[in-house]
Amino acid sequence: MHILHHKSDNVVFLIDDKQGRSMTNNAESICREFSHFNRIIYRDTDNRWDEMIHEHGTFKRFSSLSQEDWKLFAKFLTANLR
Repeated sequence: MHILHHKSDNVVFLIDDKQGRSMTNNAESICREFSHFNRIIYRDTDNRWDEMIHEHGTFKRFSSLSQEDWKLFAKFLTANLR
């Protein structure tokens, strides 16, 4: 798993490295591990960015990123994924 941390918004970006269990299948564990972040955004094995919604580290559901999220994070992701 590749980890990028966007400090100003307390967001973590995770990229599935296709080693072992997929991040989608490991969501409960990932949410516990990264519970100190407000948002957990990940790129899955199909290269799609989504979010794991959690409450205090307890996984609740998956959510697609909104257009507003894309605009907010696009510059950060482009700069850090070269």
